[in-house]
Amino acid sequence: RYFDEIRLFEIGRVFRLEGKKIREKKMISGVLGAKMERVRKRVEKSLFSEGKGIIDLLLEKMGVADVWYDDFLAETNEMRMFQPAKRALVKTENKTLGWLGEINKTSLSVLGIGESVFAFELDFELLNELVEREVAYRAPSKYPAIVRDLSLLVQPQTKIDQVLDIIENIGGALIIDTELFDVYEKGGQKGLAFRIIYQSNERTLTDVEVNASQQKIIKAMEERGWEVRR
Repeated sequence: RYFDEIRLFEIGRVFRLEGKKIREKKMISGVLGAKMERVRKRVEKSLFSEGKGIIDLLLEKMGVADVWYDDFLAETNEMRMFQPAKRALVKTENKTLGWLGEINKTSLSVLGIGESVFAFELDFELLNELVEREVAYRAPSKYPAIVRDLSLLVQPQTKIDQVLDIIENIGGALIIDTELFDVYEKGGQKGLAFRIIYQSNERTLTDVEVNASQQKIIKAMEERGWEVRR
């Protein structure tokens, strides 16, 4: 009521029933809330992408690498409270680190909230384990990176890792990182926006070869019936 936006986080222990046993875990959770007027004014950046950007920055500063985002794979209480096109699992290696998403209007209405809210929860114990691991040093490339953004519309049931597999398999060694920076819904389809970073440790890449790789990725996506936004 008194603020245009709020940002809160908490570290604490939670108790969950897993099978017939109650398991205690230490978690870090948080919310980002904003009035609808503020969200509408910042149409270039959704609340979901803003919240995900905070998580990206947190994990980057902690030195947690190889983080990627995947769709919820099963109906859970956490899944039901989010907007279908604005929710994701936070994963690293083959482990689930947590979840994040923008809460849907039905859940907000039950809580008596009329504004937009983004929420996340991360496994604090797993996070500590990842941070404490020895980090292998890799010298940064002395050659410049080339960045390309790619936005597309896919069927609602399409998984994020299906799209990532195509990008990374076709791009191969030229791609050093692929970041999902926005998820949205349009016309009953799921919109995904990726930032693809090309770089070599041996030479300066040219626009010609990067564009050729990008076109191969786009062609592969269109062959699957996905609409690439141009």
